[in-house]
This record gives sequence, structure tokens and C-alpha cells, in this order.
Amino acid sequence: MDTGRVWRLYHRAELVGEIDEQTHDFPWTYGRFRPLPGFGPLRPFFVAHKAAINAGDDEGWNGSPTPYEPPSR
Repeated sequence: MDTGRVWRLYHRAELVGEIDEQTHDFPWTYGRFRPLPGFGPLRPFFVAHKAAINAGDDEGWNGSPTPYEPPSR
């Protein structure tokens, strides 16, 4: 896998952010996130998720209700 790719984050078909891939160390990929205007309503979810991870709260980041809705098929 080459670095330099751009990953796109969509919510309900709206592009809300992009991740510029910088490096990878299998199985992890690292990059810099660039929020776009539609990301605002999702920001609290990501802030809470990061806080739970940093606090070692497995339940908080692994099993809590989220605003995520899977794409309809």
C-alpha cells in the first residue's frame, strides 16, 4: 500500500472530512484528518470517543450508542 492516498469520510452521502494518509504500519494506517463543513454535528461523537479511549474506558468507546447509521442497502 502506498502512502499519500486520501480517505474520505461520508455521513448520509455528504462528504464531511478527508484523511491524508501519511504512513502505515500494518495493520494500522496513520494520517491527518481535515474536517469539512458537514463535520460539525459529528464532532461531539468523535471528541467523546477519543476521551473514552484516552481514559481506558473500553465500554465508553466500544459499546456506547452513537449517531452512526449504517448505509441502507
